Amino acid sequence: VNINDEEIPLCGLIELTNLHPISAFQNHSIVYSPHYTSSKHPDYQRSSEEVFEETVSSICRIQPDFHRSSIVDYRVFRTPHAQPLCTVGFTNQLAPIQTPVSNLVAADTTHLLPHDRSISESLALAEQLTKAVRSWNEAPISSKFS
Repeated sequence: VNINDEEIPLCGLIELTNLHPISAFQNHSIVYSPHYTSSKHPDYQRSSEEVFEETVSSICRIQPDFHRSSIVDYRVFRTPHAQPLCTVGFTNQLAPIQTPVSNLVAADTTHLLPHDRSISESLALAEQLTKAVRSWNEAPISSKFS
């Protein structure tokens, strides 16, 4: 669920257990609430307890039937380098998705440039990779490195 409400400080809630049978998680749901910010932003410095309380309060506003007593555990993860920071002209140095290795394509989040890490951009990149793989049967793969 994407959240775009000025009064709710979350940008989304992602139930990861929808990707696997709930039995794989001992019949618990795992929910991810992303909040991307610079390591210099005041939100990054908040305690894990503050982040947790704000998240639970927001969930209760979104889903009034939610009971905080159902929470078994929580984690707040922080990493100062979750996304590549690329200099001007970086895309000129980017390796092609068709590698010099026969029948191998590769991509990472830098291939999403100039866009951000969104689902739609990731799907577009997956489509590029799929087209590259399908082209193997149509013609030899050319490479910058040849």
